[in-house]
Amino acid sequence: MQMKKEGPYEAITHDVVRDDGYRILISGAYNALGLIGSEYNGIVVLDEKDKTVVTDCIGRQSSGWYYGQDTGPGKALVKLFEDLQYASPEAFADRVNTLGVARACQRAEDRTQEVVAEMVKTVEKVGLDTAFDVIADALHEMADREGIPEGEERDAWRRQMMEATYVTPRADEEDLAVILVNFGATRAQVEEAATFRAPAASDDEGIRHDG
Repeated sequence: MQMKKEGPYEAITHDVVRDDGYRILISGAYNALGLIGSEYNGIVVLDEKDKTVVTDCIGRQSSGWYYGQDTGPGKALVKLFEDLQYASPEAFADRVNTLGVARACQRAEDRTQEVVAEMVKTVEKVGLDTAFDVIADALHEMADREGIPEGEERDAWRRQMMEATYVTPRADEEDLAVILVNFGATRAQVEEAATFRAPAASDDEGIRHDG
């Protein structure tokens, strides 16, 4: 399956411009400042005239198709894409307003910067160790989805992913915020993790921060 990219949207399988000037595409991953996360996927609606992102992640699947996956979007997502492609202007506007969160007048790069900036504040609030724990959990969940067996194979995969996403013990708040956004973590999830984190050092094999 040959896939392309547009701005921060990666692994694009479907792409069409409607007669009314709106461009719709199906993206399998999102490039957040150089870090690619397949958790952000689905239908993207672009305003070609104003060069803005109207909305994205419509019909989002539990995982995209970037990290070695060749399945592509599900049938339901493709059907939704086709419905939006051929809908009348009125029906199109109604479906988009119902299904998506409006992003009008805001470029994708600007939105990513804003999301990361808010995540930086959250990481500063909960501490670096909690952020590392959330990233470790995200890697375990991703490995489960990819079907990576426990043991040496998963450990090797985990090290490779850490290197690819620049997860190091010396990472600062902004580094970790970018990685968390890339992995699809929300501020609420990070704050919740902080409430469940024991005061003592955990014996889990999560990523530790050297201070």
